[in-house]
Amino acid sequence: MLELDIQEVYQPGSVLDFPRRPPWSYEMSKEQLMSQEERSFQEYLGKIHGAYTSEKLSYFEHNLETWRQLWRVLEMSDIVLLITDIRHPVVNFPPALYEYVTGELGLALVLVLNKVDLAPPALVVAWKHYFHQHYPQLHIVLFTSFPRDTRTPQEPGSVLKKSRRRGRGWTRALGPEQLLRACEAITVGKGFPNVGKSSLINGLVGRKVVSVSRTPGHTRYFQTYFLTPSVKLCDCPGLIFPSLLPRQLQVLAGIYPIAQIQEPYTSVGYLACRIPVQALLHLRHPEAEDPSAEHPWCAWDVCEAWAEKRGYKTAKAARNDVYRAANSLLRLAVDGRLSLCFHPPGYSEQRGTWESHAETAELVLSQGRVGPAGDEEEEEEEELSSSCEEEGEEDRDADEEGEGDEDTPTSDTGSCLAARNPYALLGEGEC
Repeated sequence: MLELDIQEVYQPGSVLDFPRRPPWSYEMSKEQLMSQEERSFQEYLGKIHGAYTSEKLSYFEHNLETWRQLWRVLEMSDIVLLITDIRHPVVNFPPALYEYVTGELGLALVLVLNKVDLAPPALVVAWKHYFHQHYPQLHIVLFTSFPRDTRTPQEPGSVLKKSRRRGRGWTRALGPEQLLRACEAITVGKGFPNVGKSSLINGLVGRKVVSVSRTPGHTRYFQTYFLTPSVKLCDCPGLIFPSLLPRQLQVLAGIYPIAQIQEPYTSVGYLACRIPVQALLHLRHPEAEDPSAEHPWCAWDVCEAWAEKRGYKTAKAARNDVYRAANSLLRLAVDGRLSLCFHPPGYSEQRGTWESHAETAELVLSQGRVGPAGDEEEEEEEELSSSCEEEGEEDRDADEEGEGDEDTPTSDTGSCLAARNPYALLGEGEC
């Protein structure tokens, strides 16, 4: 139930492959170019909706202007970074893009498995080998801007007691040296919404240079930053590629804004079927007179029990606000507080092999070398039952650009700059 096959999600070679930019030349006028792209894109959408019903299709990008940004940035790139969330990397990896970048364009593609602090090291290594086996031209790098304390390992289906504080710990990011070794010149960072593209850039630089948000689609335009005189980073808008992914999984992956979901209970049920939400949150069944008795749970029961525990009430009738409770549960999953990690095919049978793998021990060791942080950046231990209130649960869908900004360095000395950006002292041609 937790294993995902990329062939079933994207069906490579079908009409679901991402839209290519039609042939063009500098002799064409702007109007001719725009008209040709518009016509080609409408034909592309027509083929998709003609082959699949809207119920079977996932949410995907229908705005031509967003696809145009992808086309332009691929044309100007030397190396492409595709950032994915380690909890569900298949969701964020369209095979058609891999074939186009490495085949037709002949560019190097670096797959960044981001947020590795939210998954067990054995699962991280398993996903890394899965992509190496199926896509041999990939350069794979592990990354996180929030290295965790390895003394408290995070397992799938568990509650993360320590929040990943945003805007903190950019100087402790795990993976920037490996990433720079993987590519001599970085021109673009590309990925799905809410996979951590902006956080990756902040972690590379060593301080906050681009804003981050929980809301998917926060980055709407290209943001560039020169890491060295010859290395330019670009934080581009996230794109949702067409797929047959269940929409509930898209919501839990943070691809679709929770605030725009009219019916969140199906997604809560999808989550509760895969991890024991009611046990992890110590929920009491709404109809249970005896707490020790067994009662069947449904998505509505989980939401009502969470509303009762959190004290969510409707304004007029003071009934349990199950809609707010459902949104709260979904946010906990998106943030990684409720850990839902998917597995590559065959992981269950080979789990022991991956847990004893040499790379797993190396990853645990590298995370231990990076964290935990010092007293000034120590993450506060907090109970899950009170964490939502401290974070302003009622308006967490608003963009949080200013949350946790780090102070700009006041010293111009090279040592201070190098401490935050390990590549700042590199000269032209030294990377």
